Amino acid sequence: MTPVLLSVLLLSALGSLAGAAAEDPATAKAQEQKPYEGMSLEDLLKVRLAVTSTRGDDILTAPSTVSVIDADTIRRYNLRSVAEALELVPGLDVKRTYFKRNVATARGILQDHYANKVLVLINGVATWHASTGEGAFYRIPIEDVERIEVLRGPASVLYGTNAYSGAVNIVLKRPEARQAQVDLGLAERGGHQVGASAGGVVQGVSVLASARSFDDEGRTFIFTDEKGLKGAVGELERGDLFTLTASGRGHSLLANVFTYDEGFLGTNPVFSSGTGLVHTSEGRLLSYGYTRELGSKGRLTGGAVYDWSQRDFARSADDSQASNVEGYRILGFARSSWTPSPSWGMDLGLDYEYRKSIEYSVYQRSTGVASAQNNMHNRDLTEYSAYAEVSHHRGRFDLRLGSRLTKNELFGGNLSSRAALVFAANEKNSLKLIWGQSYRAPSLFELYFQTPQNTVYGNLDLKPETSDTLELAYVTSFRGLFLQALAYHA
Repeated sequence: MTPVLLSVLLLSALGSLAGAAAEDPATAKAQEQKPYEGMSLEDLLKVRLAVTSTRGDDILTAPSTVSVIDADTIRRYNLRSVAEALELVPGLDVKRTYFKRNVATARGILQDHYANKVLVLINGVATWHASTGEGAFYRIPIEDVERIEVLRGPASVLYGTNAYSGAVNIVLKRPEARQAQVDLGLAERGGHQVGASAGGVVQGVSVLASARSFDDEGRTFIFTDEKGLKGAVGELERGDLFTLTASGRGHSLLANVFTYDEGFLGTNPVFSSGTGLVHTSEGRLLSYGYTRELGSKGRLTGGAVYDWSQRDFARSADDSQASNVEGYRILGFARSSWTPSPSWGMDLGLDYEYRKSIEYSVYQRSTGVASAQNNMHNRDLTEYSAYAEVSHHRGRFDLRLGSRLTKNELFGGNLSSRAALVFAANEKNSLKLIWGQSYRAPSLFELYFQTPQNTVYGNLDLKPETSDTLELAYVTSFRGLFLQALAYHA
């Protein structure tokens, strides 16, 4: 496919156009001294980005196509959810299927039921269901968001599998002083939203805790299923969300717990398969990282992540039969970043990931007894990867070369690479030529799932998806406007 995308964004609608902060302390300190709100366009173009690399790039020299939705934009347009904010981003779509709502796709790569080719990150931590691969950006309330960074195009060199066509990084607020907030809202049809957050800086550590609950019954409409039966279906959404972040003195901690209910249209769009009943998602995420600065030219980072997910949904009209989809991921990582001179930089990293499907069962709600395990009980695999990236700056040119070598227990090795050449004509204009590869390993569901009747089944002969993308982008600003024009071939 060879689409051409042209996006023109008003600065007032973008707030902090390049508001993604790099994670290193020097950059964070500089941004604390100069907040985004009220900055000029020229200053905004110099703010460092994080989603495109660990090095921190401004919007003109970033080696990827990236958009940012900042807190000022969220407040100005009264955006009610992360999904609603993402709908503002050109080249990214948030859709619903019969099976799930809030399905994110990028660059026209569509999927049925749910999507596992746009990676969801929270403060840079990748999170997705270990069995089926989809992320859940509805687990974070918009009130806790500082900015949303969206990278469109291949991101496997940076983030590994599932960043096949893009990545969404939700950056949470980080309080600089003591603060507390309570929110209460009422919606149509008796819905409500209530939440509270509190945080501050304690002995050099910034802490924020947030708890929120919402219930939106949505509209009711008459649905005609594939068998011609008609019935009332409600578009409900409700959830309970809790998030805790702490960062400082080199340490970072993230904990997120959520339960989310949505009305769905069945495993198949027929009332006998659960159309009009509830699809429940749950998750538990715990991440810890430690960063040690090595003078002014380098740093080391290491950490671990535990990511558990579960979904439960009806499979019969009377809700007596249901499915439980449960799994978890365990990750370990190590990173190093070196800047031996102002013109040269290097990043190295190692990642380990263990994925396990606990079950994808069909069970009776009254007894809890499973009538089918669908070949998904205790399925697991291990994946290792290593990556390296070199950057070089000379005059008006920036060159970035990187690769990730992935070793998957089932599929062997894969090498994905990317190269970006950026020419910054001046402080307001740049031209980018980007070539990138992507890799996505089949999910455990895609490999193993099999109903007893063989009506739906996975395929052990599947191979990882790969892609090659060539992009040409032009970025400019003038008269208070920011313009990004992009042509790509994938």
